[in-house]
Amino acid sequence: MSVTLRRLAALAVAGVLATGAAACGSSDSDDGGSTAAGDGGTPLTMWTFKQSHVAGLRAAAAAFERSTGTPVKIEVTTPQEAYITKLQAAARTRSLPDLLTVGSADESFRYAAAGILTDVTDDFDQTMQDAMLPGIARASQLSELAIENSKGDPQNSLARLTAGHWYGIPYVAGASGIVLGRRAALDAAGVDLDSAKGSWEGFVRAVAATQARSASRGGIVTGMQIPETAYQWLYRPLSFYYLGKDAFLSRQGRTHEPAWNSPESVETFELYDQMSRLWAPGVLSLGIDQADQAFAQGKAAWDVGGTYTLPFLLQQGMRADELVMFPVPASSRGKVTRAELAATPILSTGITTQSKNPEAAAEFARYLATGEGARIFAQTASEVPASSEAAEALTADPLLAPVIEALQSGSEEAFNGDDFSADPIGNPPIKHDSAVELAKLVSGSSTPQQVADAFVGIYDRAWEKVGG
Repeated sequence: MSVTLRRLAALAVAGVLATGAAACGSSDSDDGGSTAAGDGGTPLTMWTFKQSHVAGLRAAAAAFERSTGTPVKIEVTTPQEAYITKLQAAARTRSLPDLLTVGSADESFRYAAAGILTDVTDDFDQTMQDAMLPGIARASQLSELAIENSKGDPQNSLARLTAGHWYGIPYVAGASGIVLGRRAALDAAGVDLDSAKGSWEGFVRAVAATQARSASRGGIVTGMQIPETAYQWLYRPLSFYYLGKDAFLSRQGRTHEPAWNSPESVETFELYDQMSRLWAPGVLSLGIDQADQAFAQGKAAWDVGGTYTLPFLLQQGMRADELVMFPVPASSRGKVTRAELAATPILSTGITTQSKNPEAAAEFARYLATGEGARIFAQTASEVPASSEAAEALTADPLLAPVIEALQSGSEEAFNGDDFSADPIGNPPIKHDSAVELAKLVSGSSTPQQVADAFVGIYDRAWEKVGG
């Protein structure tokens, strides 16, 4: 499941925590882990909602204990809704653990505003920031804009926090706009993988080839029951590369230049529409996990998501050698013809305000973020680490290498799937309304020109509300 989409749910969660509402429910908690007393320190406890991360976190915790003598107990509660309920109850009864897994940026800010997490700015020093993938530190820092945007929702206001500070230390990075393919289906259809990875046109040909071989199992999936998935994971990177960064941002900004229905903008919808007849049957009714499960079960040859999709697929029983993985490719006709991704912070370690050993908790958070723990965790969990050094070690992995290389560029022209800073402030429902219109191409109920005209209206109305 996309962390960007998880953040949408987190907005309401932190508001509930802040008001002390909602009761505790049951949870699926696994209390196993590294629990033996060490020579050096009071045991720490870390909670996570990611079952696919447990082995990696425990491996890092074991290495940390060998190094410091401080044991770290990893507890997992799933699904995420149960994790949230558990946090709500623990916050009220003052029984929070030392450390929490939280969504980087938005979620860490809202938990901090609710009094759950501490300010970790002093622990996240410049040396650590420099040791991370390009852009990670800045993207996980609270900005004045984020505070301003939060003021429209008093329950989730960040006004009590400090701009320029951090409230979590990132340990998982990544990006949306990632394609995964089932190697056996591609080979059976004679797909040229280099061509599929090399351009949008080659990618469309590859999907067409697998679907032609099997109409029921050769298509492409993503969780279109939530329309934002295809919009954020497929259309946005495609159009970013086609238009170039400046035009991409100004199109959704106050200047509306180029207009959403300009010839070059319509062309982005036409390119996206090339995929409309290649989606797997029933894709519009699939949730995010359902789509990934359908792919894992062999009901589709391709899946679109993010770097975070891989651990979920492995948890579903797939093997790494069954898969191929690469960024959504750029069109050969666009301004940018080589896909480059801005690494974004996905998950952070938050130190709770109730930790009985905050110094040791901060030490483990740093170890997991940029120490040896970063490499151990990433390789065990098949995740992209926030640490630049740990990410470099993954370039030897044939599955992850194309994605890691795209994330390492540090280019100002790299696509950032989480960057909606050019949109009107105040969190209007632009993304959802736009995604609903875009889905009409898949259903066949609109043309590229009609969708482009609809986007004009969506953005005009949103900017009018803020005086644009």
